[in-house]
Amino acid sequence: MERAEHTARLVGMAYRMSGLKGTFGGETSEWHSILDSLGSLHRFAPSDLDINQHNVARFLILDTNNPSSVTCCFEQARQNAKSNRAALSREVWEVINSAWGDIRVISQETVFGAALPTLLDLVIRTVALYRGTIDGSILRDDRYDFLQLGIMIERADNVARLLDVCNQREKKIAQSGDKGTTHHWMTALHATSSVRAYYALYKDDVCADRVSDFFVSNRVNPRSLYFCVKSVAVHLVHLEDRYQFRPACLGNAEALLSFIQQEPGGEGRANGLTDFLARFVGLNAALSDQIAHAFGFRDAKGGVGPASVLEG
Repeated sequence: MERAEHTARLVGMAYRMSGLKGTFGGETSEWHSILDSLGSLHRFAPSDLDINQHNVARFLILDTNNPSSVTCCFEQARQNAKSNRAALSREVWEVINSAWGDIRVISQETVFGAALPTLLDLVIRTVALYRGTIDGSILRDDRYDFLQLGIMIERADNVARLLDVCNQREKKIAQSGDKGTTHHWMTALHATSSVRAYYALYKDDVCADRVSDFFVSNRVNPRSLYFCVKSVAVHLVHLEDRYQFRPACLGNAEALLSFIQQEPGGEGRANGLTDFLARFVGLNAALSDQIAHAFGFRDAKGGVGPASVLEG
């Protein structure tokens, strides 16, 4: 569900940015960047389709051959919910089942033109409803801890990839000499519903350094890398208490938290953010594998992606 929401938010981000005047590389550049950010470029390429709004949005939202599409995410969430039906309230099951049913009847033409934002809002609101029913009804036992681990690992991966898209755009802008353009950072804030939170914390204009800090090391932003990894460590401590053993992955989560705190800020951030984000994505994916192995979800060499085993 977390991945479905993030995909919808990124598609919305590309939709808004492609409509802005002065977009670097034109509309194609925006949709190419989103495919790259989601790690889906290699799946889209064999289709030989043009990279544009209709083709990319259809691929990311409706394509059942793309395992990361919104449709496939809802399908997988439903299968996971069915296998754990006894642990879920009726409300949680109904949200997931309805989401799966609704997305299956969406027309291909809905992803083209002005109808796209309405579809994206539906996905985002559905996931918000899912979170609300989970928060209000599920027991705070080990299943809740595993669910939160999946959500936070997935969210951290998503945010890091989103930041990388913005950082790559920042480099292109710097090369062009148009240093006053910040629409890509503002669009990232809009894509994560973080505009008001940003201004509440920083109280000044949007700029690369501030937005990077907001999404990397801020301790009260629920979408910052620090907040996500800290939450992972907290839920691993809960599991340590429940099972009376300290999993090795808890130490790895704490090490990843220290890595985030060492991320360069200020002038050092411009040159180091790309390498930092690339390393973070790799370490975060490794942590997901380590958690899956530690708690018997599958062999650590099974190649699971971020949260694919953990998130229900």
